[in-house]
Amino acid sequence: NTSIEELEERPTANWIRRQLQYFAQSRRDKNEFKTRSPAATVTSVSSPPLPSFKATMTATPPNPYGNASPLASLENSHHHAHNRLSLNRCIQSTESGVPLFIEKCIQFIEEYGLAIEGLYRVSGFKNQVELVINKLTEDPSYDLRLLHVPASAVATALKDMMRKLDEPLLSLELFDECQNLTIDQLREQNFMLLRKAFSRTSELKYRTIKFIFKHLHFVSQHAASTHMDSSNLAVLWWPNLFQPQFRDLRTAEQTCQKTKPLIQAIIDNYSIIFSLDERK
Repeated sequence: NTSIEELEERPTANWIRRQLQYFAQSRRDKNEFKTRSPAATVTSVSSPPLPSFKATMTATPPNPYGNASPLASLENSHHHAHNRLSLNRCIQSTESGVPLFIEKCIQFIEEYGLAIEGLYRVSGFKNQVELVINKLTEDPSYDLRLLHVPASAVATALKDMMRKLDEPLLSLELFDECQNLTIDQLREQNFMLLRKAFSRTSELKYRTIKFIFKHLHFVSQHAASTHMDSSNLAVLWWPNLFQPQFRDLRTAEQTCQKTKPLIQAIIDNYSIIFSLDERK
């Protein structure tokens, strides 16, 4: 009974509509099948799989004003189990202390991507994305400028490699103490619980998380040119940070409703949350 207008307000609206269209077509096919063969029956209809990352590797028309689908760039991690990356084994930057491939991608994006409408939402061409990934896999210190690829390809490659980490940077369990609090309540406490949550991560994870959110905060400040404010960035980045796995729409929506506002709040309040290192 949900109207299209109500669905438009949901972060998973595009995926929901595809699901509804799929089942509507399935019902039509089922009715046609029964008409052709009255004795035949269809016992079940399988739900379409979650959209895979490969589907986003081709260029899509920019939609700078629309909300991005939080599931548009998800991939099922078990499909690429043999390509998993270990954060601890990645070559680290001597300057930032984060994995070098992350530093290289972010530096390139901040230099060449801040004028691109739909940065992180509009995917790069598959061959360019694979070229970036292959070069950084061979040599994490590779100068990406030599590839002559757009920042959209590097942004897509970064999201892909983030989802291939052997364990997610963030988890809902990490924020257990924040579950029953609103963003306003967290703000009233000067985000103390979020700072404590991050302090429980390893040194490498903490540096990497801080580095990524500093970047996302910086990108959000250029929303006038990219049309990617903190809300849109949160929609696109929570799957990369949490690496969720679910098999039904209800769970997907519930997870997004918990993680998206949290990621947006961290982006918006980066300077407060990471101003003091609770580890000390």
